[in-house]
Amino acid sequence: MARGRTGEARRLRIGFIHPVLGLGGAERLVVDAALELRARGHDAAILTAEWTPARAESMLSGASPLLIGLVDVQDPGNVGSVIRSADALGATGVLALGSTADPAGWKALRGAMGSTFRIAVGRDTTDTALHSARAHGIRIVATMPSGGAPAMSDGRGGRLILLGGEGPGRGGSGESPCLSRSGEPSAGSRH
Repeated sequence: MARGRTGEARRLRIGFIHPVLGLGGAERLVVDAALELRARGHDAAILTAEWTPARAESMLSGASPLLIGLVDVQDPGNVGSVIRSADALGATGVLALGSTADPAGWKALRGAMGSTFRIAVGRDTTDTALHSARAHGIRIVATMPSGGAPAMSDGRGGRLILLGGEGPGRGGSGESPCLSRSGEPSAGSRH
């Protein structure tokens, strides 16, 4: 038992807050600590939360969404940085598409600095996102290494702005379904 200021034994009430990430080393440590505290007569509780990313369809069905679509972005820190930037710039959400790093991974969460829980963050396939965007009349803008117009919203309708991965960028295969192009440099381009 813990001792109060006057030396009397006090029963502590302790809560552990931990995300649901499976039962690996960190989770085992939290469970063991809570069990030991209970064995010593204290109240110990483990509070967990599970975050499930949204799907493209639900994110694109809102009124005039402004979404950033990350296509095959490999570095989780970059995923988090884009989520943080999208939040700061007023986007309604970020979609992790294709083989983009997990936006719920610890490096992405660290890079997002809390923005993952302030704006909608989703995960889906690139094809599903493009199909949903077209079905909802959302303008699809793909950033390319050169050419095109800036990807700014004119306030009419929604936008899905696609950003490519660090290595190959958006690649040649994704350009054809896009309705417009932007001359913004991709992360992998050299200017």
